Amino acid sequence: MEKSIFKLPFKVFIRYFFYKNSQYWSKQKIEKFQDKQLIKLIKHASKNVPYYRQLFAEIKLNVDKFKGREDLHKIPILEKETIRKNKELFIADNAKKYGITWDSTSGSTGTPLHFVLSDAVQANKIAALLRSFNWAN
Repeated sequence: MEKSIFKLPFKVFIRYFFYKNSQYWSKQKIEKFQDKQLIKLIKHASKNVPYYRQLFAEIKLNVDKFKGREDLHKIPILEKETIRKNKELFIADNAKKYGITWDSTSGSTGTPLHFVLSDAVQANKIAALLRSFNWAN
């Protein structure tokens, strides 16, 4: 499947307006949104990401009963070294569906960390940056 050069700019446009509006949300609305997105992410990871399928089975995490931020403590903290040693296990089975780009940290604390980003993540980064430029005006 070929990537359209118009998909990313369109996603940036959509996310920019989301950020412009959501910056005025109440604390309660933000927390509800965070929980909804976290639950969605955990369910996706349990179904599509080999590392998390295995981890959630080991810790017996029932993703259908996961409540969001309230249950986040049930998931162990992920160490950079775990990603370095098993980076292929962190790529979702359906990653190509979302468009992927390899990226890395600068390695300022030692060794750079290599990872993939979806087109949506790239669009979010750009949109958040654009919103921040408006704060300077």
